[in-house]
Amino acid sequence: MAPNIFVTGATGYIGGDALYELMKRHSSDYQVAALVRDSDKGAQVASQYPNIRLVYGDLDSAETLHKEAKKADVVLHCASADHVVAAEALTSGLAAHAPESPGYIIHTSGTGILMFADMERQIFGESSSKIFDDWEGVGEVTSIPDFAPHRDVDKIILAASSANVKPAIVCPPTIYGPGRGPGNQRSIQVPELSRCTLQKGHGIQVGAGKTFWTNVHVNDLSHVFVALVEAAVAGGGKASWGNEGYYFTENGEHVWGDIARLVAGAAHKQGFIASSEVKILPNEEIEGLCKAGTLLWGANSRCRAVRARNLLGWSPKGISLERDIADTVAAEANLRGLVQHHAAKVAGGENPMESYTGNVYRQVPDHNVSPGFRFPQKSPPQGESVAGASPLGRRKMKHLTCWYWHDKGDCVYPEDRCLYTHSYVGTQRIADAPVQKQPGMPAVAGRNALQAYPVYSDWTANRGLSAHDPRRSMHVTSPETLQDPIQVKTEPDLPEEEATQGTLPARQSPREADEQEREKANKRE
Repeated sequence: MAPNIFVTGATGYIGGDALYELMKRHSSDYQVAALVRDSDKGAQVASQYPNIRLVYGDLDSAETLHKEAKKADVVLHCASADHVVAAEALTSGLAAHAPESPGYIIHTSGTGILMFADMERQIFGESSSKIFDDWEGVGEVTSIPDFAPHRDVDKIILAASSANVKPAIVCPPTIYGPGRGPGNQRSIQVPELSRCTLQKGHGIQVGAGKTFWTNVHVNDLSHVFVALVEAAVAGGGKASWGNEGYYFTENGEHVWGDIARLVAGAAHKQGFIASSEVKILPNEEIEGLCKAGTLLWGANSRCRAVRARNLLGWSPKGISLERDIADTVAAEANLRGLVQHHAAKVAGGENPMESYTGNVYRQVPDHNVSPGFRFPQKSPPQGESVAGASPLGRRKMKHLTCWYWHDKGDCVYPEDRCLYTHSYVGTQRIADAPVQKQPGMPAVAGRNALQAYPVYSDWTANRGLSAHDPRRSMHVTSPETLQDPIQVKTEPDLPEEEATQGTLPARQSPREADEQEREKANKRE
């Protein structure tokens, strides 16, 4: 019989991404139910996961939560780290399980719980050398002062441990990266810092900016959740449960002053603010810009995730927080209306590609096309033409991958009307088309062609990942060619001879082509 999994927070940032990873691996062998607040939230979940059973209610619906937990084999509780009523209802429902078939709960806390020392001293922006770990120091973690954030609910979850209930707590730090869930795909700390930077027109910093936090990519965090669900389904597996079932999920740490400078630098480089200056703001002003901003960017939270690595084989592979900042700033600028949607530009008669590409379509030699490869046959936007074979035996193709199709999975134009392609294009010997990483910004160079051909096997699995992310799903037929990636320049005024480098043959002039034909003819004679 398929195990029953009950999920809260399915349309949230953390829960949505965890649900995505869970359904990606177990859509056919788990029976999943998800708590949703209303029909709008239910529609979001159902559109992505039509086989999920929807449970209508909220975290205050104690009777509903109790009933669902009683039926579930595993509860994945991602909706809140601070909701006492929900924690009590879920654990009481699981307590109805028999000892021979206990119920499991995986609760989401947060490393904000480790800020208690700075909160008590009211010192913000200074560094701390104290580092907690969840292996040898797990007892210290599970007995920190009661006034610490999230501590009251952590205590409820841990106190439920018995022969009938097996709890585990997942404690994430700063989370970054776009979520893959059906609802909110935005984190808090770095996006909010980006928003405030754009709002003020300069970088912002709490105190001396020396505060340490750890961080994790949201996709890597989801791997821990799913690994614990799988262990629970297997009767506990190798995972720890109860008082030792506490899991930090860090993959490195950062200093908030450094992040503030990177955010300001990215915002300035992309043209959203006048300079990359970072200013220290009074705590009162920080709080006015962002609720609890003084704590989020000014109180220390340092830990080491030993337990997940030792017991679950967790090996995070996401890009670093620093590499994700430029995309986060661009996304916040887009939300604030600082980036004009390229569809609006097209509707207004502007070709958004002309500002940075020089020509809309890149020519590709026919003889470099791999067997079985087909160029997109869609018609171009109105007023533009795509030739078939030219006198030089070349075809034309769209130059860029649409940013909205690539990063958002959505574009207001169908592919035959959009100036950008809604696919990934590449062959064995030429570089894949550059990807427009941010609307209105220059495209980045395409990846090695072999990484792009054939086209990615699972767009849904790749949704939200950078075009250069090595974790993307792909089929590689000749790995040895990866040793020499082909670069593509995207400067606006380069002639085609200079814009296509690597193993592409240089484009011949008519005179050179005639001379080559004469030489071939002389050899045949």
